[in-house]
Amino acid sequence: PVALLERNLRGAGRPVDADLVAVDDLDGATRATRHLLDLGRQRVAVAVASPTSSHHDRVAGYLVALHAAAPGRHPVVIHVPDVLAPADAAARLADEVTARRLDGLVCYSDYTAAGLIAELA
Repeated sequence: PVALLERNLRGAGRPVDADLVAVDDLDGATRATRHLLDLGRQRVAVAVASPTSSHHDRVAGYLVALHAAAPGRHPVVIHVPDVLAPADAAARLADEVTARRLDGLVCYSDYTAAGLIAELA
């Protein structure tokens, strides 16, 4: 028996030939974005790296929440090259956050969020 964790190895939209245990990335990103907007954040972006189904779903959730809260607000999607080492990815994100004067960011992973917090501190 095989159980897949987090994503379908065959890709989004393809049949799952094994049991799959995953989180609802779309709903999670929607809730995280809504939380930032409810706190009064005005310049919220989403950061993603690899072109995986979970990252696509997180961008979609961000867009759903942003559109629901402010239909005319311009979305900001930051693509981090997935070949960067974690420390380099965090430094790149910190530069983007500072340059774009963001006050909220939905990150593609907890590890990346922690690295970003350390860089900004």
